[in-house]
Amino acid sequence: LLAQMDRRLPSAPARKPPPFLIMLSGLPGVGKSTVAWRIAQALSAALVESDFVRKQIYPKPSFAHAENEEVHRLCRALLDRKLRAGHHALYDATNLREAHRETCRALAQSCSARFAALRVTATEAVIRERLAQRRGQVRAGVPALSDADWGVHLLLAQRAEAIAMP
Repeated sequence: LLAQMDRRLPSAPARKPPPFLIMLSGLPGVGKSTVAWRIAQALSAALVESDFVRKQIYPKPSFAHAENEEVHRLCRALLDRKLRAGHHALYDATNLREAHRETCRALAQSCSARFAALRVTATEAVIRERLAQRRGQVRAGVPALSDADWGVHLLLAQRAEAIAMP
């Protein structure tokens, strides 16, 4: 009887769950890109990497303020496209300042997407080892993209802000 009644109801397409945006945050060398890549593979999510975007538009990056702003503007535009198309997405960048993270939260909200901030950390020994081995490293057939070294790590550590709870 239930099956008969169900057949008489108008059919509607199944609702997809809303997309999500996972924004990674962490200092250079902690393993953000490795974590992001593994999560993206496991969840079939689009991965937007600031290092990749930077190398596409600035083959010899200076990391000047205007360059950083342009890189992250393009990253957010890519994320916006993916989320509005209904795709899950990950954003791999340092995202060390709360203002940058809030921009990502607002982007997710404007796309009706769920949002999570994921802080990636590691011990100093692991970070130093990762940064020393970074040159020539290959992941999924692609050379490591980050140019950050221990000096950059220390500089950015001074500017990092705690993640505020929404």
